[in-house]
Amino acid sequence: MPCTLWGKDAQEFDHAVPCVVCIKGARVSEFNGRSLSAGNTILVNPDLPGVIEMLGWYNSEGKDQTGRNLSVRTGGGVGGSDSRITLSAIKDEHLGTGGKADYFMTKAVVTFIKKDSCMYKACPSPECNKKVVEDSGQYRCEKCNKLSSTFKWRLMVSVNIADATGSTWVTAFQETAETFFGTTAEVLGPLQTQNDAQFNAIVRNANFSTWLWRCRAKEETYQDESRVKVNAVSVSKVDFKAESQHLIAEIKKYL
Repeated sequence: MPCTLWGKDAQEFDHAVPCVVCIKGARVSEFNGRSLSAGNTILVNPDLPGVIEMLGWYNSEGKDQTGRNLSVRTGGGVGGSDSRITLSAIKDEHLGTGGKADYFMTKAVVTFIKKDSCMYKACPSPECNKKVVEDSGQYRCEKCNKLSSTFKWRLMVSVNIADATGSTWVTAFQETAETFFGTTAEVLGPLQTQNDAQFNAIVRNANFSTWLWRCRAKEETYQDESRVKVNAVSVSKVDFKAESQHLIAEIKKYL
């Protein structure tokens, strides 16, 4: 079973193998197959009963034996793009770290929407979504290097979502944001600038709605600071019949 070390423990771990490692407070994860996440106490070849015997067993016969892999991934198990998790697992299982993106599903409610910066004027070209710069009544796209008399509205919404275990910020782009707003960016754009009351009503209606979220978690570095960013790939309405069946199946795992 793989075990992940973190921070100083990972940086300073430089021991000849084989060695006996004692870990106190390891966390067992079932995301992407079973694995361990090391706790705060790691001892290598400690002066404890059984350590010498374990090294002797490994050197004499253990290294030639085939052990049972306790981290084997099984079909339909956790770790795929449709894996259902709770929001606390993003932090607990260190999703998105290690140089790879993790995809997951979660059921969560919208608790807050940053409405003031949720839209921008973009290049009208179908293949370009770059933000334009207003230039003497026209709109210049630096990526396409051209001026246009028109633009298109694009959504890029920061949304706080929550479940019973915690909350997190996710970024929802065009199609995903249009789904939970219940309208299009082309409708929302003029309302934001011309009809504040109606725009706010649409945002309020989206608050406290519950959705199934398919998300992507990936660690990013900005100004020498690393953090895990979560993007909403898609959202869908909760099918309560399917949700009940899912909950029953989860309960049966503990019976």
